[in-house]
Amino acid sequence: MIKEINRFIKVFDTFFKSWDFYGIELINSKEKVTVSIDNFDYEVPLIEIYNPNDLPYTLANLYASFQDDFISNIQSLAGTNLSNYTILNKLIVFDVINDGMTDFYLDVGHSKKMKECIHNKKATIKYRNNKNIIYTIEGHYDCSDLEYYIESDGERFVIDVGFKTNSVFVDNLITGKYYMMDPKDFEEFIFDIKNEDRILFEDPIWDCLSPIVDTKTFIDTNWQFIDVNVFPI
Repeated sequence: MIKEINRFIKVFDTFFKSWDFYGIELINSKEKVTVSIDNFDYEVPLIEIYNPNDLPYTLANLYASFQDDFISNIQSLAGTNLSNYTILNKLIVFDVINDGMTDFYLDVGHSKKMKECIHNKKATIKYRNNKNIIYTIEGHYDCSDLEYYIESDGERFVIDVGFKTNSVFVDNLITGKYYMMDPKDFEEFIFDIKNEDRILFEDPIWDCLSPIVDTKTFIDTNWQFIDVNVFPI
């Protein structure tokens, strides 16, 4: 394994100059950093992420795309078969990690537009349970405590956003009763149904999310997705 890793590093450092990823360029900076694998230290090239267009991206998407598109060719040249993604990720070191950034980069422009689009957006959400009761929820979104983070090894980009419930009307198709839910039950009800079907709260603001979803540097829809996690306010 040690010889194989050293052979890979040598070929990688020799042949890797730069690689373009939809406007983001990965560049061999010619600087070296030390990584440790199974108690052995290796000197690997530090890769600069050059982002002249200030595009949003996730590191998981960069890693996966770089490995699939470029590193596979390096392995062929080196005659190596490093199939363990954990090892490969340690051998591929981006400079932004040294600058304290982790997981993703969302530029100010996309972030601002998304917040402005979501904040105070009104929604009418219908939910039907397996007991033939239809709930009609009226409310709006609130971005006062909006947060973003990555989960599941880069697979999920989670957006935490507040949801203010104004009313919930209950239509019982069995008994024929139609009434408004007691406001003191709103919070528990929202928690329950959003855990059953999170898409209910994603659909009303999907037009606000589509600009980052459609940015290929940010989300690879073949294996990554956005998860809207609402919390009652």
